[in-house]
Amino acid sequence: TAFAWVVSLPLACCAALSASPTVSAAVAAIVASPRFIWRLGESTEGRRFTIALGLYWNLVYANFWLSPLMIAACCYAAPRRCLPPALLYGVYTQIFRPELRDSNPWRWFAEREWGYHAFRRFLQLRLHVSEALRARGPE
Repeated sequence: TAFAWVVSLPLACCAALSASPTVSAAVAAIVASPRFIWRLGESTEGRRFTIALGLYWNLVYANFWLSPLMIAACCYAAPRRCLPPALLYGVYTQIFRPELRDSNPWRWFAEREWGYHAFRRFLQLRLHVSEALRARGPE
């Protein structure tokens, strides 16, 4: 999930850049805090939910925009540790995950990502599809 990506990439960056244990612990606490502040199934009303969702989405945006830089920094600082996994991930996305080839993993992401589910519950979004549209194929 995106949560795993949001947590693992900054922590891998801390490890590759030889950050102090204090910095690594602080990064881990920050990226894990939205899941500790609010959990799926709890009310989407109130300050805890707003803080958790705001923190989570800001972490997601920052992580995804900065991920090329973080990966490059990791590969530069610790090429023996970081370059092979980065290359393997690139090969994996090209061969085994065709939806990631064009940076288009949205179906999987939209169906399983807790932040999306929480945000939809907060906005109370409902998708109304007409019978005529349902009868048509997905093409």
